[in-house]
Amino acid sequence: MATITNFRMIMANGCYETKPYPEAAGTQDFIAGELVYLVAGKVTKCANDATIVLGLAAKAASGTVDTSILVEVFKPGARVEGNLTNAGSDVVSLITHMSKQYNLHRDATNKISLIDTGDNTAAIFVPVSVAGAPKSAMGDTNARVIAEINPLAMQASMAAN
Repeated sequence: MATITNFRMIMANGCYETKPYPEAAGTQDFIAGELVYLVAGKVTKCANDATIVLGLAAKAASGTVDTSILVEVFKPGARVEGNLTNAGSDVVSLITHMSKQYNLHRDATNKISLIDTGDNTAAIFVPVSVAGAPKSAMGDTNARVIAEINPLAMQASMAAN
């Protein structure tokens, strides 16, 4: 089986709405396709084991406070396509990875949000299938999968309740 190169997450369905939000402190270094959330109403990169997510950054951080950043804000039913990992290490995709809840692992060096099969305490992602050929296949290392976002972790849903 193949080893799949990790690359940025993308939306896998239309359950999102693109909205602008001001950027948080000038230390933000996220890129498009990374998971973000709001702190005091400003876009901030999600760290490992985040418990809430707003959506995917549609634009990279500028490093300047209050710069408008577009975010693909998750709605109920939102799905993303992303790579599997085990706390940043290679992992072979297995059928047993599907339908379980997993955390976020942020590769800070490459600025990529990954689905961490080695940790399920925060339970942001629920993989439902491999992304399919030519992107990935079951048994690939670091496979691309389609994962539903846990509605209990959606910051936008929390604000609406």
